[in-house]
Amino acid sequence: MSEQNPLGTHQFSDERRDFRAFIAIDDLTLGPAVGGIRMRPYRDLDEARADCERLACAMTRKSALARVPLGGGKMVVVGNPAAEKNEGLYRFVAECINSLKGTYIAACDVGWNSSDLITIGELTPYVTERPCKGIRSDDTAEMTAIGVVAGIQAVIEHCCGTSNICGFWFALQGIGNVGRRTGIQLYKNNAGRIFICDEITDKVRQFNRVCPRDTVEIVQTETIYDEPADIFVPSARGGILTEETIGRLADAGFLAVAGSANNQLAEPEEYTAVLLHGKNICYAPDFVINAGGIIDCAAKIADNYDALRTKKKVLEIGPRLLNILRRAEAADCSPHLVAARDAERILEEERTKKATTQTPQTPPVT
Repeated sequence: MSEQNPLGTHQFSDERRDFRAFIAIDDLTLGPAVGGIRMRPYRDLDEARADCERLACAMTRKSALARVPLGGGKMVVVGNPAAEKNEGLYRFVAECINSLKGTYIAACDVGWNSSDLITIGELTPYVTERPCKGIRSDDTAEMTAIGVVAGIQAVIEHCCGTSNICGFWFALQGIGNVGRRTGIQLYKNNAGRIFICDEITDKVRQFNRVCPRDTVEIVQTETIYDEPADIFVPSARGGILTEETIGRLADAGFLAVAGSANNQLAEPEEYTAVLLHGKNICYAPDFVINAGGIIDCAAKIADNYDALRTKKKVLEIGPRLLNILRRAEAADCSPHLVAARDAERILEEERTKKATTQTPQTPPVT
């Protein structure tokens, strides 16, 4: 790593124990880069690197739009989280993070939970999950889900003139930490029907036990795009909105896509966003609707954590998203493009302000 410029993608390996990881630092304009540790068995290192870099870019946009003083970063660990976590891996991850000297701060993501983060917190100070005044939240998933539901309400208001979830039908893809909490909130708000799927069948069974009404229907992962629902709620992996799946959503009559998964749009994302817009499917940009987690992280890093104050800021996701949707409709363009431009404008304003502050003023001629 360059001492002068930590931006970029940093590759780490432990040949003896066959550990592989990447940390991407996309932007430090607003503050240190914060992003979750994602662990899964990638096909190869090129796929892992690309995922890490794209996720870090999304974190930059997410922090900017949420107006938190954090930059964009991400860590990807190559491996099976169910089988390969051990003390050696925790030490390896902590060493990778420590090498960046605070320019990257780790949070939770797919395959990595709050307990994992607390364990490596004994080996590195650069983690978000620490006791706050003696009270520790489970992880960022709860706040993320609260923000997603607020975003879903904004989408429904934009499309149908009401923010009431009652009676609307949802197709929920993925019942992980955030997806499960999102689904439970939809259920408690009397959603008309919730189609659910997950590649891990135990998660589906657990969800069905918590939400036993017959309004919940378990479907196959390959048919989730074809169910007769109003809102598609992607809450698992990214890259699922392709030309093929968007066509299926349109054929099924979906009104909108609004979920917690990162990087939902297949690449090139601008093209995919335009496809959604052309099919008259309202799209909630993922880096807007799923920002509850980074808002929660920012509050914890500030060391004055207050759950109620944090939740209030998370609920602002709803009005922020509604504003983006309305401006996109007025401009007849994709909300994804509007949100991306908003994020870049915020970052550019901050860069200009810093440059002005740091540039020595020429003394007046006397």
